[in-house]
Amino acid sequence: MLRSFTKKLAGALLILLAFNSSHAQEACDAPGGGCDTVGIQHKVSPWRIGGFIGPGFAYCGSWANTFPLSEARDKTLFNGWGINGAISADYFFTKRPEAQFKFGVGAALGAQHFFIRPGFNEFVDEYLRSYQLTRNDVEVKRSTSEDFYLAIGPVISWHFTKSRRSPFLEASIKGGIFRTTPAAISIRETGGGGANDPRTAYYAVSPNGNRYYFGGLANLGVFFPLKNPTWAIGVQAQGYRTKVSYDMPWA
Repeated sequence: MLRSFTKKLAGALLILLAFNSSHAQEACDAPGGGCDTVGIQHKVSPWRIGGFIGPGFAYCGSWANTFPLSEARDKTLFNGWGINGAISADYFFTKRPEAQFKFGVGAALGAQHFFIRPGFNEFVDEYLRSYQLTRNDVEVKRSTSEDFYLAIGPVISWHFTKSRRSPFLEASIKGGIFRTTPAAISIRETGGGGANDPRTAYYAVSPNGNRYYFGGLANLGVFFPLKNPTWAIGVQAQGYRTKVSYDMPWA
């Protein structure tokens, strides 16, 4: 049987900003002959490069199915908290350094990994008791869920003041391709029987051939330039929506 669900993520993230500088040379007139002076003019680059890392949670269709992690009702993939990491590159069309509002387009490349939540062991023990079995009678295998994504879309940035060291808000909506790999879980009787013998397999959730889906990202963050405004650090919330498919042969 094929199952699917959508997932969301939120976390504390960091961003790295990139600026460049240009050099201009100008000649000056002097009574004793010509002389040259070199002036350095710093310009804000239209590119902004970000590096992000933070915690996340897989949303399993409803709040009760997801939280609290140790008591969640979802009994399929048992996704708990996870880790998300991403890099992004944004290009802003607004070139004026003093502009408070900037508009651009960006791309994000990321990956996320979800751990098995605490309630899994309790589920296995209860499931085995329904068959009058113990842990010694079965082999339990499990692997965790993970996703990779590449998304592009518009991004906006708003600075509170016209100063280069002004804190700013940044928001974006991106769409792209997600490669989703659900958790693989199996409970099988140890020894005896063949692979197709239903008496040797009690429970299973396994990935199928459908791994690639379209998905979307939404970000909103606030950032604070450091003493050197080339760098900034901040907190960002990110949500995403996509699909993941898996089979439950014995459901």
